[in-house]
Amino acid sequence: MTKHRAVLSRSLAASVAERPVPAILDRLAAIDPALQRFAEAAVWHRIPGFAWRFLSATSYRDTPGAARCLAAACDALAHHLRAKADLQYVTSVLQRAGIDALVIKGPVLAESVYAEPKLRSYLDVDLVVPPHSFCAAVEALADAGCRRYDISWAGLLRAQAAEIHLLAPNGSIIDLHWNVVGDARARRNFQLGMEQLFRDARSVDVGGRPVRTLSPVDTVVHLCVHAALSGADRLCWLTDIVRASQGIEWTAVSERARAWGLAAAVGTALARAQRVVGLPAPADVIAGLLGGMSWRSITALVDRFGLPLGTQPNSLARLTARAARRGAAQSTAEFVRRTAVWALHGGRHGGSDLAFEPVAEDPADSADRDRYFRFVLAQR
Repeated sequence: MTKHRAVLSRSLAASVAERPVPAILDRLAAIDPALQRFAEAAVWHRIPGFAWRFLSATSYRDTPGAARCLAAACDALAHHLRAKADLQYVTSVLQRAGIDALVIKGPVLAESVYAEPKLRSYLDVDLVVPPHSFCAAVEALADAGCRRYDISWAGLLRAQAAEIHLLAPNGSIIDLHWNVVGDARARRNFQLGMEQLFRDARSVDVGGRPVRTLSPVDTVVHLCVHAALSGADRLCWLTDIVRASQGIEWTAVSERARAWGLAAAVGTALARAQRVVGLPAPADVIAGLLGGMSWRSITALVDRFGLPLGTQPNSLARLTARAARRGAAQSTAEFVRRTAVWALHGGRHGGSDLAFEPVAEDPADSADRDRYFRFVLAQR
């Protein structure tokens, strides 16, 4: 890691820890006087609100980088206000249709976990419905004016995707799930209990209205799995884990992760959150979840030497976290497979993320849509 990347990483990590450390900023400003690179990295990590608070307490509050962070934080707040309006609309639609839905991540975290919504920048509104209700939910939301924002139905079926994207009236992207693990390859390795998620759900206040979301333990487990499968390379994901786990019973987190075959994935995210942002989780819990020495060694080595907190979507750190599976052996094997592909592409292969874009409903697609719906109905 170069000197600049090391200083940038320390500055970003200090910002989410809310520790003004002028000496770090002085070293960063010597390389990046306007703090533009810091600001762009903060936006990429979806922490502009933290970055602005960090800079505003120092002599660097009037730099172009600080102005960029403040503007992005205000944009995040405006997005949150639109998202709350859309969330109220779509949850009302689903409620009238008799469909149980859980709201996860985004707006729930912004209001119930963070002190200020502008501190948690997010892109979409995630809703989860049971597989047997998914088709009815899609139709109810379409009838209510939500437009599909996705790949084709045939593409969704080929990918066995557990989610589709809809554009809500106020412009928010609604990510409608029938399983909280969207990736089919990863989903086959886990034993996630969707029925139990709904049974243990709780209500929280978002925008003055109650919405159902995951229990505190399931929230932490899901945040860890989502972070790992997404690469665990954005500070917002690691900070989510730290803030959502305050007061958590770590034994319950470990038991849930093991019961659902998520031990290595949860352990990988917890270990990285501990190393990068100081998560106060017991070391024995993390070690037990990571499992065998092979996977523990790989994750520790990568996090020590390969975790630049910059804007590198194809980093080895990202690849490693995304390789996390049921246990140490499966995770190590997946790491070897992904590393081979990564090396073959010269370090430029970042994974198999789907690309989404607005689509128009075509009557010719109805057969593909019906096949996808039948696939979803067959899931448990």
